[in-house]
Amino acid sequence: MTPKDGSDTREKLLLAAVAVFADKGYKAATVREICRRAEGANNNAVTYYFGGKAKLYALILDIMFAETQRRMAETAPDAATDPPETRLRAFLRAYCATLYAGGEVAERFIRIFSREMLTPTYDLSTLEEKYIRPQTKWGMDLLGELLGPDVPREAVRDTLAGIVGQAAYYCFVWPVFKLAHPDHPGMAAHWPALAEHIFTFSMAGIAAVREKYAHPEPAS
Repeated sequence: MTPKDGSDTREKLLLAAVAVFADKGYKAATVREICRRAEGANNNAVTYYFGGKAKLYALILDIMFAETQRRMAETAPDAATDPPETRLRAFLRAYCATLYAGGEVAERFIRIFSREMLTPTYDLSTLEEKYIRPQTKWGMDLLGELLGPDVPREAVRDTLAGIVGQAAYYCFVWPVFKLAHPDHPGMAAHWPALAEHIFTFSMAGIAAVREKYAHPEPAS
């Protein structure tokens, strides 16, 4: 998830901002601190390159939401020819890699993500049309294929949330989780196995949900 840019100063500022926002959150972060961590960049550099602190933070969130989509575009199967099971497995690998395979910079992105989900400081509706709605539609359509026409939309929605939540879970509980499981190798090493486990577990759950609505229990 490391940003790439032709300008060394711009890239240093972006990486410094990720570190500062991860450590302090949006409100407590200052342009002065970001510039100091970017090896003494001028305090006007954030405005020059990004249009100010708010737009810089918005760019970081944009990068976060775009990363899974980018990884899917690089590695995902063709939706027109591959079965939905293959697409679900590819998505889980891309999503888990986005969250856990990027080293220190990715860990900082995840801290920003976790903080923003728990105590929002940014209007995420600005990302709605670009990422949230199309990504949600893609997931709903995929789960609709896997679950079949008998399953109501609200059950499709909750199934999708349950699948994605299995991967995102570790973003929020890792400090406690690693105390409970000190032998865990760490998410940077474990994410491929996690993605495969979520796929196996989810396919069994999908089959159970599909069976439930295909053969509903009679009302008592």
